[in-house]
Amino acid sequence: DIFASGSKDSRILIRDMRCREDIIADQKEHSHEICGLKFSNDGTLLASGGNDNLLLIWDVRKMSTNNSNSNGYESNNK
Repeated sequence: DIFASGSKDSRILIRDMRCREDIIADQKEHSHEICGLKFSNDGTLLASGGNDNLLLIWDVRKMSTNNSNSNGYESNNK
């Protein structure tokens, strides 16, 4: 019941459709459009790729709606 979406404005939203306030995380760490998202098999990590050539790994358990990158791990290897 939890899913992630990425957008052209570089935002990543994590939603829990079981909750009335369904947005549980709102992150904006990429500088360009989000082009890929993938949860780990256990659902605790989320990888995001953007047109800024960054790959960010998020700990979903620590994500919140405050747009903090305290749990995003960055790799920009090309």
